[in-house]
Amino acid sequence: MSEDEASALANEDFAIGKDTSELKAKWYKKMTKTLSERTIARFFHIDEKLDAAADIALAANIPLIH
Repeated sequence: MSEDEASALANEDFAIGKDTSELKAKWYKKMTKTLSERTIARFFHIDEKLDAAADIALAANIPLIH
């Protein structure tokens, strides 16, 4: 992998993380209008656990960069 490819990959990863964070913040704001803070916290806690499980499954099939 070239330096340019690595840089592009890193920047894409950062952009995805930023987009995900912004989307969660948007949904948090919407959810506070109808749900309790405790319910919302539980939802996002479960969401993080599911994301982690999916990340582990994906990571098992993606080779490390050399």
